[in-house]
Amino acid sequence: MRRGEITAEMFDYICCDEIHNLIKYVRIDEANIWKRNPESAREVICLLLSRESLSYIAIDTLLHWAELKGIWWFGLTATADNLEKWARLKSYINEI
Repeated sequence: MRRGEITAEMFDYICCDEIHNLIKYVRIDEANIWKRNPESAREVICLLLSRESLSYIAIDTLLHWAELKGIWWFGLTATADNLEKWARLKSYINEI
């Protein structure tokens, strides 16, 4: 995604199994960035996440593809409450 080798036009839809793990890895990356930059503002940490965390880049890309390109994606998980902790995802969650 970062190098432009994967684009939204390649997919009819995307299915992500165990999607809660992607969020878990974003949180791990976020904690590591906070440890390296304890005095940084939240905005700086978010910027660093968007540049350094492949997990963050993946979920951010999925959200942008849904918003801008109309790509449907499905995240499968048995622990949906982990996803609800990330405010940005709340509007995307439809539990079945």
